Amino acid sequence: MVRATAYVLRFIHNARNKVINRLTGSIKVNELTNAINSLARLSQRESFPNEYNLLMNGKQVKPKDRLSKFNLFFDNKYNIMRVGGRINNSTEFNYNKKHPILLSDPHDFSPLTPGHFLIGRPLTAPVCDDDLRDVPINRLSHYQRVEQLRQHFWSRWSKEYISELQMRSKWRETVTDLKPNAMVLIKDINLPPLKWQLGRVIRTIPGSDGVSRVADIRTSTGITRRAYAKICPLNTDDDTELKKTVVS
Repeated sequence: MVRATAYVLRFIHNARNKVINRLTGSIKVNELTNAINSLARLSQRESFPNEYNLLMNGKQVKPKDRLSKFNLFFDNKYNIMRVGGRINNSTEFNYNKKHPILLSDPHDFSPLTPGHFLIGRPLTAPVCDDDLRDVPINRLSHYQRVEQLRQHFWSRWSKEYISELQMRSKWRETVTDLKPNAMVLIKDINLPPLKWQLGRVIRTIPGSDGVSRVADIRTSTGITRRAYAKICPLNTDDDTELKKTVVS
């Protein structure tokens, strides 16, 4: 679809430039990039027409809007909506990673199913019990090599996807913060939940916007600092306010 769109855009370009600056030969990288942006723009105008027009005209999406959790802004260079978020100041990711293009799940331009991201294949696919991630390539059949690549992808995605979560559902409204002395568990993706460290909150650290997303926790091995996304509060009967704390 992207390559077909690139050829259509080339035809339009050449029709408007019959003498100079004509595009010929194989499709170039910049043409594919323009095609992707054009498809994304069409997808957004079809899926989110109201929000698209608001941002295009320099207005903001209302707080009660379904898309307000994405902290959207309008990329005037490509006329597309992009996702804002808390990793805007990161130096580890490029612009597209920090501000991905917003696409609607059911749209034709984004046909992957949830199963592809949960297990790397459709949910109805047969299960593969063998862990092939560390097996040398020369010992693998073609099918096993494909399976190994899938396992590597899923392993990285499951660990790195947090950086892609730009939704502000936890921060759009004021919620009760983690309180000092609150008992918590510290998530560890390399350990089962029953082996997660137990600790007690010492203090929380607010960000530049005044919202705390990080806390210092005292554990049996010392003091450690973790993001709220890695903290599981242990609610108690005499600490009902913690039940309002939003974590994931």
